[in-house]
Amino acid sequence: METSEDRLSGLTERRMALGLLRRAWPNGVPEAELAFLRSLSNERARLVETRLAAILDAETPSDPGQITAAATSAGLSRVAFYKLRRRWSAQPSLRTLAPYASVKGRSAGTGPSFDLANREVSRLLRLLPRERNGTIARLASENLGGEPSLSATLKIVQQQRRLKSSSPSALRLGYGGMLLIDVCAVSISVEDDSDVVCCFVLEETSLLILGVSVGLASAHPRAEDAASNAVATLAHLRADRSSSELAQSDLRIVLPENRTENECQVRLRSPTDQVFGSGPGRFGGRLISKVGPRIGGLRLRPSITLGNNSLSSELYLTAMWPPTLEDAALLVRHEIERHNAPTIQLLTKLKLIGPTHGVSNGIMTAALSETFCVQKQQPG
Repeated sequence: METSEDRLSGLTERRMALGLLRRAWPNGVPEAELAFLRSLSNERARLVETRLAAILDAETPSDPGQITAAATSAGLSRVAFYKLRRRWSAQPSLRTLAPYASVKGRSAGTGPSFDLANREVSRLLRLLPRERNGTIARLASENLGGEPSLSATLKIVQQQRRLKSSSPSALRLGYGGMLLIDVCAVSISVEDDSDVVCCFVLEETSLLILGVSVGLASAHPRAEDAASNAVATLAHLRADRSSSELAQSDLRIVLPENRTENECQVRLRSPTDQVFGSGPGRFGGRLISKVGPRIGGLRLRPSITLGNNSLSSELYLTAMWPPTLEDAALLVRHEIERHNAPTIQLLTKLKLIGPTHGVSNGIMTAALSETFCVQKQQPG
């Protein structure tokens, strides 16, 4: 079996000086960093190498001129270099040094019409907390006479729902009440030029990603595997809720391509559960409406999911030395960890999850286990 050291030696012949990586991680380069490194083009790898060398050289500068020299060698202004150092200090990862690592999404808009739309959307979300984003946006747009546009109003709905994911009152009230299982391609292409498709299990109130299974556009991932992974996560984190706190957890399930409910062993337990097994554009849309276009550094690509298109120039991780499917799965899980970290911290602080206050086998475990016939697990 190929070891981490074997991978490192093979990669650095093409990518980055071995000594530089060992300076950054003297106790061993993490597997997630190696997987990310495999996914970079030669051009992007060279830029990351230059930035890493500059960061390491400037860790203990003997005079201010060293900072200026390091910034110049990295091709950055002094201010931009200080920002890059702060990001590296907070999260020492090659991904932190990659181009566009700190780019954020645009706001829906500003002005009187957007202020009115924000108030109307907030009102509708209170009245219809489980209604789909598109329905909320359409109702708000109709009530406001079409201003702002429907697409802008939809963005307001999405932004407000994401804000609620960090609201203590919303989390205490709704955490665990609704799970989404959706299938979507991500911005990774593996060594045989196949696009990577994932099945995600999302807790809709907190936007915590509980489970994932990784496959290809030609052979979609199994929803049962994602559900099993979610059950294991709930047990490990003690992140479930008891039926004394919340009656049940409802499911919204998007079935993988060409899979029937019977093939997925889906057994709906409640009239409030929903299954989406057909229809154009069903893949990824519900997931993106909740979490946005990215999970960590991965772009979600719903139009690629059926394998009818190619990621080509849209690929976020354009690879001259493409990763294997195993590497892709490692990258996906690493980005999910980044996505989940602040949410886990908040839920623990609110005493909703964790070894002292959380539940290992509660309503979410019951919903997933009964629906997908997966085995409950003991906390690890």
